[in-house]
Amino acid sequence: MTTALPTALPLDLGEEDFRTQHVTPAARLYGWLVYHAPDNRPVRAKSGRTYVQNVAAGWVDLVLLRGPRSMFVELKKNNGYPTPEQRKCHEALRSAGLYVAVWKPRMWAEILGELTR
Repeated sequence: MTTALPTALPLDLGEEDFRTQHVTPAARLYGWLVYHAPDNRPVRAKSGRTYVQNVAAGWVDLVLLRGPRSMFVELKKNNGYPTPEQRKCHEALRSAGLYVAVWKPRMWAEILGELTR
């Protein structure tokens, strides 16, 4: 079975839809292991207890792994930019020799190129 991927994405696509409907499925299609860091908004468990994930502010949205390659990816809307905390995290990852990218829906063709390399 072949899954057809779109050649372009809507310009008004939000970050969550970008991640869940496009980036994550495409990455998995091309054999990447995908980890999504949860945000720190309070979550209510079935027990009624409220908690947060305590993920460091600025941590990337996705970690992608396939074979010897890893990618640390920040997802943004087309008009979005990394926060100061995110830029600090990106620089720390880059200084460790890791690949870091900021992906936006308008970059879809480039993203697919990275996922198929």
